[in-house]
Amino acid sequence: MDIKSFGPDLLYPVALSIMMFSMGLTLKVKDFISILTEPKAVGLGLVGQLLFLPAVAFLIVTATPLPPEAAIGLIILSACPGGVTSNGIVYAVRADVALSITLTASASLITVFTLPLIVSYGLVYVFGMSTDLQLPLLETMKNLFQVTVLPVSIGMALYHYLPKVKARIEFGCRWTTIVLLIVMITHGTVLNINLLAEQLGLIIVASLLLVCVTMGLGYLLSRFFSLNKKQGVTISVEIGVQNVAMSFLVAGTYLQRPDFTTLPAIYGLCMFTITALFLWIMRKRATL
Repeated sequence: MDIKSFGPDLLYPVALSIMMFSMGLTLKVKDFISILTEPKAVGLGLVGQLLFLPAVAFLIVTATPLPPEAAIGLIILSACPGGVTSNGIVYAVRADVALSITLTASASLITVFTLPLIVSYGLVYVFGMSTDLQLPLLETMKNLFQVTVLPVSIGMALYHYLPKVKARIEFGCRWTTIVLLIVMITHGTVLNINLLAEQLGLIIVASLLLVCVTMGLGYLLSRFFSLNKKQGVTISVEIGVQNVAMSFLVAGTYLQRPDFTTLPAIYGLCMFTITALFLWIMRKRATL
């Protein structure tokens, strides 16, 4: 197995499954009660993740001269909201962890249905109606279910029925997800070094725009709708921090186009930098 096939055939699906299983280890059924007890916060977060985020991505693609490979990479990324990374960041800054978990879990379930639709439209938008690139809707939904919903469900079942086993493996799973994400970003960067050499500046600008605009929009909307500061920071992180692993799976494995992972790889680096800066500003203004 060469470096090109290693990612799409093995690394991407295995990594995402482990990440989703790790998230399941933190979930309880009662976590979803937040949808009923905090409907405004959850509703605003989901609208931001599933509607505003892709809309911002399409605006960036329209307004900047991104090469097609990077443009579709940005759109794929925008269709992959949330992930275990956002939960960890929210926990680290003592924001609303319950809201973060609820948004991540809910978006992960809904994404099974919305992602194929957004990406399919994105392919036509970027490459035109004559493109041979297609993302079969039903097959993609089935595959996403297998690598997202199923591992999450197994993790939740382990939490409920075998809490001692869950306690022993949770720490290791958490660090494994971090290592796998670093490996994926490194793999995508190395694999597409030629495209990066030609378009690095533009790709960085597009990545920064996506992070900054979506995080800023999330915070402003939360304050406009009178949510508290912890909820506002949480929604900003949930909208601004994307599931890079899922975007790699869709681009490299389902579409068999590793070059589409170029922008998500750079975005992964920009995401952590901007998120750290944003959270530092929030903590300086007032204690969360």
